[in-house]
Amino acid sequence: EDRQRFARAKSGLDAAEVALRRAQLDRARTQVTAPFAGRVATLQVVPGQWVTAGTELMTVLDLDPIKVEVQVLEGEVGLLAAGRSAAVSFAAFPGETFRGRIETINPLVGSGRTARVTVVVPNPGGRILPGMYARVALQARHYPDRVLVPRSAILQRDRRNMLFVYQEGENGGRAMW
Repeated sequence: EDRQRFARAKSGLDAAEVALRRAQLDRARTQVTAPFAGRVATLQVVPGQWVTAGTELMTVLDLDPIKVEVQVLEGEVGLLAAGRSAAVSFAAFPGETFRGRIETINPLVGSGRTARVTVVVPNPGGRILPGMYARVALQARHYPDRVLVPRSAILQRDRRNMLFVYQEGENGGRAMW
């Protein structure tokens, strides 16, 4: 047994096993994990590169749901509320509308006289990517038991506001003033 210990020490086998165990521990400690499931967007290191604690290695994005930031004029912010719906369309997907909801309204109005509103849009397939140009229509104040029409549908005749409405009848329907 003494002879075997002497042979291991002389050959460097003990030191090699210690070094191997240390390398295995170091490797186990260097595993990089994110606190959420996501996709790597930017990788800033290469294999074999030495890094130290605090070195930024990559950018990981959580794309579902995706958040869309909207600049809203200060005069219209008071009409909005968290939880209301939003219709979002992207230049990358013409003719397609995505449904979302208002998550937050930043109470700080910026120098451009706008406030930042965050809209959350489900993105299960990851089709919507950060940085895409979006057009957003936000649900404003709710008017129960009222019919709202676009201003362009109202006509002025003899200083009276007029509007065509559809009315059902025996012979089908017709437009009435």
